[in-house]
Amino acid sequence: EHDEHDEHDEHDEHDEHGDHHASDEIHLWTSVSEASHAAELIADMLIKLHPTSKATLQENLKSTLLKIKSEGAAFQDFMSTFGKTEVVFSHDAWALVETDFGLNGVGSVTDTHDAAPSAAHLRALKSAAQNTKCFVKAPSESEDLFTALDLASDATIVDASPVILGPNDATVLPQLQAALSNCVAD
Repeated sequence: EHDEHDEHDEHDEHDEHGDHHASDEIHLWTSVSEASHAAELIADMLIKLHPTSKATLQENLKSTLLKIKSEGAAFQDFMSTFGKTEVVFSHDAWALVETDFGLNGVGSVTDTHDAAPSAAHLRALKSAAQNTKCFVKAPSESEDLFTALDLASDATIVDASPVILGPNDATVLPQLQAALSNCVAD
């Protein structure tokens, strides 16, 4: 284990829920804390595989952690203007953003890519989302996903991918911020 990560011992609390994210949560880049933890784990593994590159890998990690922190701070600033605007997501990949930043997620159409939502789930979501004007889907998904919710005529459907698309992004927060901005645009 390398010296610069000694200060990251507080990430040990991730161990009890880290197994979940390591095994099946592919959307950890939606969370500043989870993205930072993943970057640290990746750096640790790379240093073990390439000990002669330790200094460079540690510098790259430092840069990545700063980028993640910066993207998180920018998104937090955005949330001060976005406020408590209600949002419905196509699926629950954005749950970590809701938790980390207080995003007012009313719910998601589905919690898995493999199964269609039940009629009871859609009825409950339709009731909860009556006043919601912002709906977020992945670019590959059809707007028809929201048909059962009978959206208001002034509802906005935006695209945001819960996977990193930009080569300069450390998290997906910049693209989510851009998408959500369309929900509050005049």
